[in-house]
Amino acid sequence: MVIASGGYGNVFFLSTNAMNSNGSAAFQCYRKGAYFANPCFTQIHPTCIPVHGDQQSKLTLMSESLRNDGRIWVPKKMEDVKAIRNGAKKASDIEEKDRDYYLERRYPAFGNLVPRDVASRAAKERCDAGFGVNETGPAVFLDFKTAIERLGVDVIRARYGNLFQMYEKITDVDPYKEPMMIYPAVHYTMGGIWVDYNLQTTIPGLYAIGEANFSDHGANRLGASALMQGLADGYFVLPYTIGDYLSKKIQAPKVATDTAAFDEETARLEIQCAEAAAKAQEIVSRNARTAHDQAVFKREYEALVASADAAKAKLEAVRQERSDRIARKEKLRRFLALIENAEPLAAFDAKMWQTAGIEAPFG
Repeated sequence: MVIASGGYGNVFFLSTNAMNSNGSAAFQCYRKGAYFANPCFTQIHPTCIPVHGDQQSKLTLMSESLRNDGRIWVPKKMEDVKAIRNGAKKASDIEEKDRDYYLERRYPAFGNLVPRDVASRAAKERCDAGFGVNETGPAVFLDFKTAIERLGVDVIRARYGNLFQMYEKITDVDPYKEPMMIYPAVHYTMGGIWVDYNLQTTIPGLYAIGEANFSDHGANRLGASALMQGLADGYFVLPYTIGDYLSKKIQAPKVATDTAAFDEETARLEIQCAEAAAKAQEIVSRNARTAHDQAVFKREYEALVASADAAKAKLEAVRQERSDRIARKEKLRRFLALIENAEPLAAFDAKMWQTAGIEAPFG
């Protein structure tokens, strides 16, 4: 079995991870005896679209490449912060002298290109100090005004056009005219299930790859190295190491399904189906107040329906496997009973010729 279920960033409630990457598969492996390594190694990404309200299931990641040309700032004056929050001013209304480009001020050698952990902590410090710029507080500006003046809008569009388009679709703000709002968010977990050099866990035959395992990244993953790990684990390591393990199991009997473990899994899936149905009904009964809430409602409802359908399909597969197993065992029992009660072959042969009225051709 191969665990490739991603990280556990969603234990923090809101993260950039897919909703199904919730750590439950890795935790089930841990409960069954697999070792877990470095659970505190969690990476916070500094360039995410901020939280906008309480009707939200996940956060959206904006590429780190934006910090190549974007400048990060907050207003210097608290009255400007309050005016932006209540809609009395736009970011573009703040004069250059009243902007605090705090990364450039604190780290002049690196500016806006400081490492992710440094940029994340600095943004949180400014917002904790009261200078966050969106209505809920935690957000800073990522501004391309200077880059557009220096390079031209066409160059910026060629570099970041798809990201700008995505941001505008989500926030209804044109980043060519107004700065983006960003804030750090949980993005990647470097910890995970312990594996050896063959990507096998401490449970024989159980493998973990990608973000689900703990290997490769240390305490602070570098950009794009998750893609490297996915390629290495999936293409270059696992096809050989798992084949080596299976080559020693070629004559092993099929795993029995009429065991307590399968009974436990069946009961768990039945509970999961019931909980998913109850949650779906709760979402249906909730009144969506805005167009955005309606979109969130639709995503949550569709995700729960898909989860329930998947759980039902898995439950049916477990039941069918058990049924087939029982049927095969019953056929084998009947066959063995038939052999045990059958007459010896020589006596059967003689009786057959006698019934036909023919002398047996052999002695």
